[in-house]
Amino acid sequence: MTDAELQQLADLVHAHIEGRLTAPEREALEAAIEAGGESRRIIADLLRDHAVLHWDHVGPEAQANGIEQFREGVHPAPESATRPIKLKRALWLQLTLAASVALVALAAGMLIGKQAAKPATFATLVHADAATWGGGSLPTAVGSRLAKGKFRLEEGLATVKFDSGATVTLESPAVFEIQDAMNASLVAGTAVADVPESAHGFRIVTPSARVVDHGTRFAINVESDTGATRTHVFEGLVEVEHPTTDKVVQLRTGQKNRVEGDHLDPVSLGPVEERWSAQPATVLQRGKEWRLISTRDGRGKDGYTASSINEHTSTTQLLVKSSEQKSGPRRKAYLGFDLSAVPRQNITAAELILTFEPTGWGLASAVPDCEFEVYAITKEELENWEPGHLPWDSAPANVTKGNAVDLSAARLLGSFTVPRGVQKGEFTLQSEALRDFLREDANGQVTLMIFRKTIEINDNGLVHGMASSRHPYLPPPTLALKLAEP
Repeated sequence: MTDAELQQLADLVHAHIEGRLTAPEREALEAAIEAGGESRRIIADLLRDHAVLHWDHVGPEAQANGIEQFREGVHPAPESATRPIKLKRALWLQLTLAASVALVALAAGMLIGKQAAKPATFATLVHADAATWGGGSLPTAVGSRLAKGKFRLEEGLATVKFDSGATVTLESPAVFEIQDAMNASLVAGTAVADVPESAHGFRIVTPSARVVDHGTRFAINVESDTGATRTHVFEGLVEVEHPTTDKVVQLRTGQKNRVEGDHLDPVSLGPVEERWSAQPATVLQRGKEWRLISTRDGRGKDGYTASSINEHTSTTQLLVKSSEQKSGPRRKAYLGFDLSAVPRQNITAAELILTFEPTGWGLASAVPDCEFEVYAITKEELENWEPGHLPWDSAPANVTKGNAVDLSAARLLGSFTVPRGVQKGEFTLQSEALRDFLREDANGQVTLMIFRKTIEINDNGLVHGMASSRHPYLPPPTLALKLAEP
């Protein structure tokens, strides 16, 4: 530290003791104390020296005047305190109080006081997947401690762990408010809560309901159009309370409930794949150097097969899912492209373009990053499949038990990954294997299979969806081909 910096610290300390610090000077002194290290040590030394010097001069007179109360808690009088100095009692009081209070004023008044001014925290942001934030009053860096305040999650997933032990994962778009370690508010969107015994009684309040947990894992959703609250319990017990009528229903494992306005629905069984939300997707764009051929062109076609039939079907999307749960239907998608008008030997690069769109079925938090594999059907006799009729037992190259592909009838062309929490957007596969397969095609008709290799980690996992050739506004599965000039 330079002599000038040392003198500046001394001037600040003296001004503090004498009660003449300006606001900027006080900020400078606080900053020096909080910086720690040499600055804080020098300030402490200056204050100690100041107190000892004053004791040397005023200690005997203090004893003579019988004012022992000011010595309580003060360092014992040093041996050098032997020279009586005649000072007026008022002056002695002023100097002694200034010296003895100096350390307490700085340490307690500045540091401790400043720390106490920080808001209490109740939780930690422990994880985020592909998260995009739209504002709010809380920090969004993973690892941040969280006080009372609001999150606005526009994209992806975010997980908050409360000090009580409760864990809440937000699925975008969502607006979430933290009240304390046992209370939160879901203003909009979807949240999945996992509550251990330590957090029994953890409560999430929505605009239309109060959900009180009694040790469970459940999902809660606030519908964007109606403001209604839907609760689905995966394990354990929760109570759903109507905020104005105080009516209560209990939900146990596998049960669900909906609250809208003054109406509290009765308990019913929750489906394996609940529809939670829907979002718009992006539009396909490619440069002029690429020739685009989709499943909508010529004899193109697309469809999907499912291991079991339920109410979750789509005519505009191609549904894909892998699950080890007996109650979780498995699905594979098939794409047919008409390349009869393409000089296939001139293909120098090839890219498969798929536009994903939320299906609204299943929870994104129940799957990790998902790897999708693309296979080519290698037997021509298997290419005559019908888009509207793809039975699980006879779908091309499909292994009916478990999650696999028949490699005697299919060839792996590559894979791509959809990050956890992402449900929409354009995903592509560009590989030499894809290019070579298209160049080798003999009959101008090719079939590709889309298989999600990744299995969900919890039941009620997400069903991924891609726009089909029947989608009203999103682009269908498309091959982008770069051709050598003839």
